[in-house]
Amino acid sequence: MIKDLETVPESELRDFAATLLDQDNQPLSIGVATVLKAEDRGLFWPRSPELLDTIPTSATFLRIEHRSLVVPITGVRRCTAEMQSIHFHFYF
Repeated sequence: MIKDLETVPESELRDFAATLLDQDNQPLSIGVATVLKAEDRGLFWPRSPELLDTIPTSATFLRIEHRSLVVPITGVRRCTAEMQSIHFHFYF
């Protein structure tokens, strides 16, 4: 788990405003995220799913807007489950 997230209460890590950032901290997509601390992973729902082709899976940071906290992430990939809303999985 990311050390910066250890002190953040679980209640603040569900359905929060977030931004996926590239390696230069430039925004790639804004949306809503949930962090699953016990599993060292999270979920990201883009605000504009119609722009999926522009959301690179090479995002390297997640900005937690209400905390102004930027944490490194890896392995961003689109979920292929058909019964789910369009979202991405990421890992710490």
